[in-house]
Parts: sequence; structure tokens; C-alpha cells
Amino acid sequence: MKEFEHIPVLLNECIEGLNIKENGIYVDGTLGGAGHSFEIATNLKNTGTLIGIDRDEEAIKKAKEQNIEVVLTSGRMPKAMLAIASEANANNYLICGNGAMIYDVNKEEIIYNNYLSKKKLLEIIKICEENSIYYNVYTNDVIVTKSLNYNLLYYQNENLKNPEEKQKNKKIDKLLLSITIHNIPEGAAIGVAFGALALNNSPESVMKALTLAIGIGIQNFPEGLAISFPMLKKGKTKLKSFLIGSLSAIVEPIAAILGALLVIKMQFILPLLLSVAGGAMLYVIIVELIPESMANKKKELMALYTIIGFIIMMILDISLG
Repeated sequence: MKEFEHIPVLLNECIEGLNIKENGIYVDGTLGGAGHSFEIATNLKNTGTLIGIDRDEEAIKKAKEQNIEVVLTSGRMPKAMLAIASEANANNYLICGNGAMIYDVNKEEIIYNNYLSKKKLLEIIKICEENSIYYNVYTNDVIVTKSLNYNLLYYQNENLKNPEEKQKNKKIDKLLLSITIHNIPEGAAIGVAFGALALNNSPESVMKALTLAIGIGIQNFPEGLAISFPMLKKGKTKLKSFLIGSLSAIVEPIAAILGALLVIKMQFILPLLLSVAGGAMLYVIIVELIPESMANKKKELMALYTIIGFIIMMILDISLG
């Protein structure tokens, strides 16, 4: 990724045109690399105030590197901002509710509030309802709305997730994708094995095709469980977790049909497809699954389970040909 770079435009002209007062209040609407803001700040005394605004992650990171205090502002409630604040490493204050609240992250309390009065709020709600205007009312930790809007629910749930949970969900999605990709050449291999029977239907060829199908079928069980259990922890119901785990293998019969129909052509590209499938699984295992298992308190037990799983697969591989 290209390193963040910022070159202030017309810097001297801007500073001269502002005619900065030592105790004035100034707002930089696009903080960027803080080039203009830095020059403004050097012309201020301790009684002066400079506010820089930006939403670009790299700009915020660069500002923090220059010891500029970063405070996140949003129309959201405090709880919905905590995950974002953690990701931005802005763990000091949050300006919430479009300025209605200032939240101290470290003390976990609201240190300032200027809420609408109940009377004024009811007047606004009445106007909204009379004109069919959708509205949300935010308090410190509650959203009040006439009807539950899907986008509101989705973004609220996403905001309340902590960074660790979001990272874990990404790992689960990556595992699901890799296993699904992994199943495509496996299905093609079964199709090729049975499709080849049209050319050679000897008992030996039939047995090889059957043992291959049985072997791949058996190893689909732990693969399905490897998806279903994380989905269950992710908050899915038992039925949905089971269906998602099962559907990850739905590509196998489709690939098997293609493999059987294109048996001659598939025989040449099948080794490549199988190597891609194996590589995808190895990547996820080495990068995601092994580090996560080693983070468990019972590391020795995790290592033992890995060895047992490997031995079982080797036994199946040898016994089923």
C-alpha cells in the first residue's frame, strides 16, 4: 500500500489570508496530513483553539503520530462508537449524538450532556409521524423508533461488536470460502472416476471410484463440523449452522457432474485443481487455525487433536487407496 503523503496547497497564502489571532478558534475541515493545521497551531497561544476534522484512517493515524489528540464525533450513541474508537485507537473522549453527549472512554461515563427536552422531542416526533418521516431517537444505550429499519438494525449490531469479534467472524468466513473452494476439485475427481467407467468398467475401476467417493464423503463430515460449530458460536441457530455446514459441500455434486461429462479434459486439469484446493486449505490452517488453536489455554491438547486428525486422514488415505 502506498505510504500516506500530504502536501499542503497554497500554505503561505492560506495562513496569510486567515490573519490568525493568538487566542482565536479555528476549524480545519480536511485535516489530512495536518500541514495547514500545524502552521495555524504554531501561531496560537494556549488560549487559542484548533479543531481538525477528517474521516480518513490514514489521516487520523498521521495526526496521532504528530501528537495531535484525536476525538471521534458521530450522531451515534456511545456504545455504538466504542468498537470504532478502539479500531482508530482513539481511547479518550467521544462526542456522540451530534454533540448532545461527551463520553469519557476511560471512565466509561458521560461527562457532558445537552439533551432535547421531553416536550420538544414529542413535538418533533409528532411532526415526523404527521408527515410520514422515519425517525430514530437515541439515548445513552437505547434506540427508540416507530419501525425497525433493516439498515438501522444491521449497523447497530455491527457497531456493538468488538474488534476481536469482527476479526473472528472474518476468520470464519475465510474458512467457509476455503472449504467450499476445496470441495470443487474433490467433486470433479469423483466425477472423473465414475465418468471413466464408460471407457473402462472393470471391477477394479469400479472399486477405485467407490472408495474415492466414500473417502471424500467421510472427510466431508469433519469439514462440515469445522464450519457448523463456528457458525453456532457466531450466533446462528442450530438449524442454520447445520445447513451452512452442509451447503458448503453442495458444489461437490455439481463439480462431479461436470467431471463425468468432461472426463477426458478433466483428467489433464484435475491435478492442478486438486493442488489449488490443497493449497487453499493449507493456507487457512497455517495462517488462521493453528495460531488460533495455540491461543487456547490447553495448547498441548490442541496439538494432540491436530496429530490425531492427521493420523486418521492418513489411515483413510492408505486404506481407501
